[in-house]
Amino acid sequence: LAVPILSRFWSNVEDATSSQTVDMALREFETIVKGVTAFAVLYRAVSPTTDGIDKVWRELLTGISSPTNLGPLQRSNFDFLGVEVKKSTTLPKASDVLKDLYLRLTDSNHRNISNRSDFVSKARDISIYKVSQPVARFLLFAAMHDNIHDPNDPACLLKGINGCHSTINLKTWVSEEGLSVEHVAPQTRSLGWDSAIYQDLLIDTLGNLTL
Repeated sequence: LAVPILSRFWSNVEDATSSQTVDMALREFETIVKGVTAFAVLYRAVSPTTDGIDKVWRELLTGISSPTNLGPLQRSNFDFLGVEVKKSTTLPKASDVLKDLYLRLTDSNHRNISNRSDFVSKARDISIYKVSQPVARFLLFAAMHDNIHDPNDPACLLKGINGCHSTINLKTWVSEEGLSVEHVAPQTRSLGWDSAIYQDLLIDTLGNLTL
């Protein structure tokens, strides 16, 4: 359901008539792809189910319940249920769509993830491996992107300089090194591993997963 949103912005690329407008349209498309991806991953990471994300995409397309009064993105006069609604006359800027998605993540009437601590507290107990392996894999790529090992705590990561360890790119995504998600502590209880990992059902959570 995110595809129609992306296609609205891609249509501007196809309709562009000069190299300058093509470049502008491509930048807008790149922005919306990154924003929609980030929103979808963060939204899914804090829930054991899809938890209404399809409804969010529908609302975004039809302009319903927008925290920023964005208006509709769709070009049809009818919504997904065939009900007549307003249609888009002009495509908003990608940055305005991202503001709408941002508030759908942070606002207390929506997802209510207002900061890093909120995200960690909501995501840490989610068995993300069982919920969605692609989401778990993307989160691991994001966690490792341009990070280095902490010399004072080898189990943790530190932010490195830009480009020191780039993982969020197509080459890394399709590489053999990052092809699958693996468990650190085995999925079945094994000698030598802290029993709390199994008692607290931490096996399939992000902290026990690696690429």
